[in-house]
Amino acid sequence: MKKLFGAIAFFILMLSAFAHEYILIANKYRIAKGDTLEVHLFVADGFNIELERPMQTAITKKFEMITENGTIDLLATTDNGSLPVINRRADFEGLGLIHTERGYARITLPTAKFLSYLKEDHIENIKVKNDSSKKFRRERYTRYIKCLV
Repeated sequence: MKKLFGAIAFFILMLSAFAHEYILIANKYRIAKGDTLEVHLFVADGFNIELERPMQTAITKKFEMITENGTIDLLATTDNGSLPVINRRADFEGLGLIHTERGYARITLPTAKFLSYLKEDHIENIKVKNDSSKKFRRERYTRYIKCLV
């Protein structure tokens, strides 16, 4: 039974490794002062949600909410592993821009898959030679994720 759960967990992890987009989704986008603000972080392929992610404080550089009252450091008040990533009373009126900056992610793909990945993500301004001497290509990127409530 443990092997089955291990295999399922590995499969889910591999699926999430190839899904490129992260999105923040609020349960309600129109909230009043005093309402509960609940925001989830999802891994998605396009807008097809695949997996919910907990807060990962070790790889999150910034997690803030900007309101007319100023900037709230959500990273300082959010526990590692929390689901949803925000569950707090709205102490502001008007708009709130939630944004997070994640640390660098790295991928290594065989050259053919890397070229296919660039095409799929419509990255056309980068020229990569299909050089058969290079078996793998690497990318390092970061994510900037936003949500407006």
